Amino acid sequence: MEGPMVAVAINAVVWPFIATIVFFYLYFSHRTKVRLALIESGRDASIFRRNTVDKLRSLKHGIVALMAGVGLLFGGFFDAMGMDDDVAYFAGVLLFVGVGLVLFYFYVSRTTDVREEESDIL
Repeated sequence: MEGPMVAVAINAVVWPFIATIVFFYLYFSHRTKVRLALIESGRDASIFRRNTVDKLRSLKHGIVALMAGVGLLFGGFFDAMGMDDDVAYFAGVLLFVGVGLVLFYFYVSRTTDVREEESDIL
Protein backbone atom coordinates (compact mmCIF):
# COMPACT_ATOMS: atom_id res chain seq x y z
CA MET A 1 0.00 0.00 0.00
CA GLU A 2 1.34 3.34 -1.00
CA GLY A 3 0.31 6.96 -0.95
CA PRO A 4 -3.44 7.54 -1.02
CA MET A 5 -4.28 3.98 0.01
CA VAL A 6 -2.43 4.44 3.30
CA ALA A 7 -4.28 7.69 3.95
CA VAL A 8 -7.62 6.01 3.28
CA ALA A 9 -6.76 3.13 5.61
CA ILE A 10 -5.66 5.50 8.38
CA ASN A 11 -8.81 7.60 8.01
CA ALA A 12 -10.98 4.49 8.06
CA VAL A 13 -9.49 3.52 11.42
CA VAL A 14 -8.96 6.88 13.12
CA TRP A 15 -12.19 8.77 12.38
CA PRO A 16 -14.62 6.21 13.82
CA PHE A 17 -12.69 6.26 17.11
CA ILE A 18 -12.69 10.06 17.19
CA ALA A 19 -16.42 10.16 16.41
CA THR A 20 -17.15 7.64 19.17
CA ILE A 21 -15.15 9.59 21.74
CA VAL A 22 -16.85 12.88 20.78
CA PHE A 23 -20.30 11.24 20.92
CA PHE A 24 -19.79 9.84 24.42
CA TYR A 25 -18.27 13.10 25.66
CA LEU A 26 -21.25 15.10 24.42
CA TYR A 27 -23.74 12.55 25.73
CA PHE A 28 -22.35 12.40 29.25
CA SER A 29 -21.66 16.13 29.55
CA HIS A 30 -25.23 16.97 28.46
CA ARG A 31 -26.68 14.39 30.84
CA THR A 32 -24.67 15.85 33.71
CA LYS A 33 -25.83 19.39 32.88
CA VAL A 34 -29.47 18.32 32.79
CA ARG A 35 -29.23 16.52 36.13
CA LEU A 36 -27.46 19.45 37.77
CA ALA A 37 -30.15 21.80 36.48
CA LEU A 38 -32.81 19.52 37.98
CA ILE A 39 -31.08 19.44 41.34
CA GLU A 40 -30.59 23.23 41.35
CA SER A 41 -34.28 23.77 40.65
CA GLY A 42 -35.15 21.56 43.62
CA ARG A 43 -36.35 18.52 41.72
CA ASP A 44 -35.06 15.00 42.11
CA ALA A 45 -32.99 13.33 39.37
CA SER A 46 -34.56 9.96 40.14
CA ILE A 47 -36.82 10.28 37.09
CA PHE A 48 -33.91 8.99 35.01
CA ARG A 49 -33.64 5.70 36.90
CA ARG A 50 -35.47 2.60 35.83
CA ASN A 51 -36.64 0.72 38.89
CA THR A 52 -38.66 -1.98 37.22
CA VAL A 53 -37.36 -5.03 35.45
CA ASP A 54 -39.33 -5.71 32.32
CA LYS A 55 -39.94 -9.44 32.65
CA LEU A 56 -42.31 -9.50 29.71
CA ARG A 57 -39.58 -8.30 27.36
CA SER A 58 -37.36 -11.18 28.46
CA LEU A 59 -40.23 -13.59 27.98
CA LYS A 60 -40.92 -12.22 24.50
CA HIS A 61 -37.29 -12.54 23.44
CA GLY A 62 -37.14 -16.05 24.84
CA ILE A 63 -40.26 -17.13 22.97
CA VAL A 64 -38.96 -15.58 19.73
CA ALA A 65 -35.59 -17.34 20.09
CA LEU A 66 -37.25 -20.66 20.92
CA MET A 67 -39.63 -20.44 17.99
CA ALA A 68 -36.80 -19.38 15.64
CA GLY A 69 -35.01 -22.57 16.66
CA VAL A 70 -38.14 -24.61 16.02
CA GLY A 71 -38.48 -22.85 12.66
CA LEU A 72 -34.91 -23.80 11.75
CA LEU A 73 -35.62 -27.37 12.79
CA PHE A 74 -38.70 -27.54 10.60
CA GLY A 75 -36.81 -25.77 7.81
CA GLY A 76 -34.24 -28.56 7.93
CA PHE A 77 -37.04 -31.11 7.88
CA PHE A 78 -38.65 -29.49 4.83
CA ASP A 79 -35.24 -29.21 3.15
CA ALA A 80 -34.74 -32.95 3.67
CA MET A 81 -38.19 -33.58 2.19
CA GLY A 82 -37.08 -31.93 -1.06
CA MET A 83 -38.18 -28.32 -0.66
CA ASP A 84 -35.78 -25.57 -1.79
CA ASP A 85 -33.48 -24.92 1.17
CA ASP A 86 -33.66 -21.10 1.04
CA VAL A 87 -37.44 -21.14 1.04
CA ALA A 88 -37.67 -23.87 3.66
CA TYR A 89 -35.49 -22.17 6.27
CA PHE A 90 -36.79 -18.67 5.62
CA ALA A 91 -40.44 -19.71 5.72
CA GLY A 92 -39.93 -21.95 8.75
CA VAL A 93 -38.29 -19.23 10.82
CA LEU A 94 -40.79 -16.53 9.84
CA LEU A 95 -43.77 -18.79 10.37
CA PHE A 96 -42.75 -20.01 13.82
CA VAL A 97 -41.52 -16.61 15.04
CA GLY A 98 -44.89 -15.20 14.00
CA VAL A 99 -46.67 -17.97 15.88
CA GLY A 100 -44.51 -17.23 18.93
CA LEU A 101 -45.36 -13.54 18.84
CA VAL A 102 -49.08 -14.31 18.52
CA LEU A 103 -48.85 -16.68 21.51
CA PHE A 104 -47.04 -13.99 23.48
CA TYR A 105 -49.76 -11.47 22.59
CA PHE A 106 -52.49 -13.79 23.84
CA TYR A 107 -50.55 -14.49 27.04
CA VAL A 108 -50.04 -10.79 27.75
CA SER A 109 -53.64 -9.87 26.93
CA ARG A 110 -54.89 -12.61 29.24
CA THR A 111 -52.65 -11.61 32.16
CA THR A 112 -53.32 -7.87 31.82
CA ASP A 113 -57.10 -8.48 31.91
CA VAL A 114 -56.64 -10.42 35.15
CA ARG A 115 -54.55 -7.62 36.66
CA GLU A 116 -57.14 -4.99 35.73
CA GLU A 117 -59.91 -7.07 37.36
CA GLU A 118 -57.81 -7.49 40.52
CA SER A 119 -57.18 -3.75 40.74
CA ASP A 120 -60.93 -3.09 40.43
CA ILE A 121 -61.64 -5.45 43.33
CA LEU A 122 -59.02 -3.90 45.59
